[in-house]
Amino acid sequence: MYCSGTVTHVIRQGDTIYRLAKSYDTSVPEILMRNPGVNPYNLQVGSTLLICPGGNTNTGWDSEMELNQKLRRLWEQFSYWMRMYILSVGKDDEDGAQIRERLEKIPIEMGTVFADYYPPEIADRLRQKLVEFTNGMMRLVSLVKEGKTEETDRLDVELEQDVVSLAEILSNMNINFDKESLERELGEYLMLTKREIVARLSGEYADDVDTFDELERQALKLADYFSNGITRQRQTK
Repeated sequence: MYCSGTVTHVIRQGDTIYRLAKSYDTSVPEILMRNPGVNPYNLQVGSTLLICPGGNTNTGWDSEMELNQKLRRLWEQFSYWMRMYILSVGKDDEDGAQIRERLEKIPIEMGTVFADYYPPEIADRLRQKLVEFTNGMMRLVSLVKEGKTEETDRLDVELEQDVVSLAEILSNMNINFDKESLERELGEYLMLTKREIVARLSGEYADDVDTFDELERQALKLADYFSNGITRQRQTK
């Protein structure tokens, strides 16, 4: 049952086990075996399935897997370098500027991935909003550290608006990206990041570690959601 390339598929309206088996070049029994307890006749939209893609080369799976791994790597790096930035601000480390510079590159790289599949003006808009979102979260770290409550509250509102804007941009790019689902999942990522910031800077280290574990899982869930959506869009062309 071991699979080196397991994919987390986020269930969408209209998905069936049979269609997913065809899409991922695998079998219905294999999917059910990997997901015990799932009712194949009542898939819940927004929940996830673990799927091990098959190896039929005529499906173009190599490029799809490459996209998935690229997005997973970027979202993992985003979470990791944001954590490094939180640590550096908390300790007033001298390497904060270098960490910030590295973190600022990641949303640009994310936008570049989408630029391979969408018109430049749309990809540029997404890239710009991802950069704004990242800068906002970095500002939030400093405001929490300085105890500026009013400014923190205002920035919280701005970041939530950024989530809505990102969901709108993405849902307009791809019919497989659902705006409400994106608001929920991106909002969850933002909430976990804020929780991590507060836990680390207030010295709640056990909660900080637990939160980062959740954040990593959420990051991979987002990466899989985006790669699945792009793949499905390409398959319908």
